[in-house]
Amino acid sequence: MKHDRNYIQKEVKQQTKKCYKKEAREESIRNWQSQWEETTKGAITKEFFPSVERRLAVNLHLNTNVTTIMSGQGNIRSYLHRLKITDSPECPCKQDIQTTEHLIFQCEKLTLRLLMSYIYGAPILDVSRSHTTTQHSR
Repeated sequence: MKHDRNYIQKEVKQQTKKCYKKEAREESIRNWQSQWEETTKGAITKEFFPSVERRLAVNLHLNTNVTTIMSGQGNIRSYLHRLKITDSPECPCKQDIQTTEHLIFQCEKLTLRLLMSYIYGAPILDVSRSHTTTQHSR
């Protein structure tokens, strides 16, 4: 009888702990979503992930390249030009200003293979000559 009572007490504690963890996570996500909706920052990232729930549904392997593409901040000429690091925001393809949207959807020089390599950090070539100001290979 004593053994059964100890088992039940342990089981209740474990279930209570799981319940608290679940509630804390749900509350954290609600707070994050509220902040996400209220902020005026992160416009490019919000295009990729309009809600916290959608972001959490994706298993991201973050690195500097993924962060650059998702935020528009990093080694993208429009961003570097705004910081007065480069003289021009123009993409080397000469078709438009180099932004995340341009690189993904418009740039004729940036192939899908190169974009994926850029995001995943594969050492395939020096993109500094064709798209950015520094080398992105590992």
